[in-house]
Amino acid sequence: MRAVPKREYEVEGERVPSGVEGLDDLIEGGFERNSVVLVCGDAGSGKTTMLLQFLYNGAVQYKEPGIFITFEEGKKSAYKHAMQYGWDLKELEEKNLFRFVEYKPQQIAEIIKGGGIIKDAIDSMGAKRIGIDSLTSYSMLFKTPFEGREAVLSLFNRLRDWSCTSMIVSEIILQFGSRRDEAGVEFLSDGVLLLYYARQQDMKVRALEILKMRGTKHSDKICPFKFCEKGIVVFPKDSVFGRL
Repeated sequence: MRAVPKREYEVEGERVPSGVEGLDDLIEGGFERNSVVLVCGDAGSGKTTMLLQFLYNGAVQYKEPGIFITFEEGKKSAYKHAMQYGWDLKELEEKNLFRFVEYKPQQIAEIIKGGGIIKDAIDSMGAKRIGIDSLTSYSMLFKTPFEGREAVLSLFNRLRDWSCTSMIVSEIILQFGSRRDEAGVEFLSDGVLLLYYARQQDMKVRALEILKMRGTKHSDKICPFKFCEKGIVVFPKDSVFGRL
């Protein structure tokens, strides 16, 4: 496999903890700094919860301010969702460790051109993490699939230019052993996490699979996870199908 050259701003071996218990055991301690990671799955699979957990624990545990960018979910709904796990986003916002940014369709050009209010927020608070919900909603704001794909590529490049580690939600219909990537965006990202919520025999199963993680020797297992009091917990020693 051809080696991917390091970007100038990357530090060799530097890792960003995900803030999700058990996940970092599968990816050599965390994501590569300044990488773009997709979290894909069906409705109800846990994508937004993982995104908020990445941002909240990043700020509280690792002192890395974060920005939540949404094209669909309102602030009240997001803050209410987070409080289910004791994540007080309002308090973080008051401490300048968290920022909620809601984009309207007519504002999208700001991101591609220079970042607008996002870049201003990054500079003012020293943001190190960005979460976007969702890539599907973002790409649908463009007239054709080609324009949508080009916009996604521009977005990913912009995120890397800002030197932030980013987690992005994408709605992809999944079944165990198969996936559907509508725009081929998995090839544009640095990492892809697949969240499953499917029926296996007579029970519902939640599981996580790492499809890819650039520069990382990651596990190939499909590991179970569950929602706990403090968010998502992954069980890295277990496998849904035993040894694959």
